[in-house]
Amino acid sequence: MSIPKDLTDLEDPGPSGWLGPNHELVSPEAVSAGLDTLFGQLNQDELQEALHMVLENIVTVEETLAVDDGDFLAGTQLDQPGIGGVYTIWGASTVGDTTISITLGGRTLTNAAVLTLRANSEIRENEDLFFQVLSRTGGRPVININVVSAAIVRIRVKFLPAAAI
Repeated sequence: MSIPKDLTDLEDPGPSGWLGPNHELVSPEAVSAGLDTLFGQLNQDELQEALHMVLENIVTVEETLAVDDGDFLAGTQLDQPGIGGVYTIWGASTVGDTTISITLGGRTLTNAAVLTLRANSEIRENEDLFFQVLSRTGGRPVININVVSAAIVRIRVKFLPAAAI
C-alpha cells in the first residue's frame, strides 16, 4: 500500500471499502511515513512530539452488547463530535452471525459485514478486520449492530480529530 500524497487519496477506498491489511495501516513505519508525508522529514524529537500529539487526541468508545444496537454511537462521547476526523471501528462477537452496517450521510459504507468471531469477544486491533470512515464535516457514522443469535459483542470506535493531524 502506498502512502497517500494528500487526504483526497483516502476518500475512495474502492468498491469493497477495504484499505488494505491492518499491519500496513497501524505499523510504526506506516505512522512515521504518514507523518513524513504530512510534515516533511522529522527529526527524532519532532517525530515523538507529533506521535504524542496524535495519540493524546484520540477518543475511544468501547462497549459490550448482548442485543441489537441501531446506532452504537448515540449517547456516547462521539454522539456529536462537531469536527471532522477519522473513525476506526472494530467489532468481535462470540457467535459467527453478528453483523455490522455503517452509514455516513445517508450513504451505506458497509452492509451486514460479519464481525470477527472470538471467544470472550476480544478485540485485537493489530489482527482484526476494521473499518475506517473519514468525516470532513463533523458528521458521524451510524453504526448498526445486528445480533442474530444470542451473543456477547464488543465494539470499539476510535476517533482521531482532523485538527490533531
